[in-house]
Amino acid sequence: MSGTFQGCRHIQRLLAAQRKVILEHLAEHKWYQHIADENLGVLDFIAKYGFVMREMYCGFACPERHSCEWTKSFMQKDIVDPDLPEEPFAPPEDNIGNGI
Repeated sequence: MSGTFQGCRHIQRLLAAQRKVILEHLAEHKWYQHIADENLGVLDFIAKYGFVMREMYCGFACPERHSCEWTKSFMQKDIVDPDLPEEPFAPPEDNIGNGI
């Protein structure tokens, strides 16, 4: 990793995608995990599934996934699919996450 790398340039898009997933599944997650508090439910969800959301976004949706130093630092080489096109999936109409 080079000394000039500053981190993810798409962190806001990653966080927006994670927020959308969490909000869609939080009620179910809290019920299955017997968690009453909303904040504790979010923390538990992120602790258990945050890495999966990051790998999905960074490995399959991020427009810089093929050249990102941050992605290379934590992802296995075979996760970033070389058969996927350089362009990410089409953006959704609400600009949160990536559409199909």
